[in-house]
Amino acid sequence: MMEEHEKVLIDPSLEGKTREQLGLKPFTCTEIRSNIMGIPITITEEICARAIRRVVEGSFEEGLDKTSPWNDVVNMTMFNNMKKGKYNDLRMEYKMLQKIMTEDLLPKGGGVDQPSLDHRVLLHFLIKKEKANVSKYIFNHMM
Repeated sequence: MMEEHEKVLIDPSLEGKTREQLGLKPFTCTEIRSNIMGIPITITEEICARAIRRVVEGSFEEGLDKTSPWNDVVNMTMFNNMKKGKYNDLRMEYKMLQKIMTEDLLPKGGGVDQPSLDHRVLLHFLIKKEKANVSKYIFNHMM
């Protein structure tokens, strides 16, 4: 979508043309494209899955807000309470899982110390040993 928009911005006469008519590759899936030392690199969710040797399946939640019912579920799993607890209230295993997730699996780069609800839902899946689409979480985090 962005590529098509850029082409039309450069040449407005291309408005309404197909991707192929614009000289673009057909859309097959969302991908991250880059260039490293002149070598074109494409990363997709499937590539993330192959890199971590996991199949692309399992639960995935994103775009959750403060009113989401996942808040209560996650709080019960992590703090055994409907209210959100503090990091110090977590069991040692959960602290370790959170540390691994935020430093290795889905590293945080900003100033926010607290994991998002999306990331806490992933922790819930890991704690409850439910199938989670980890490759999709990694790919979305990269985007």
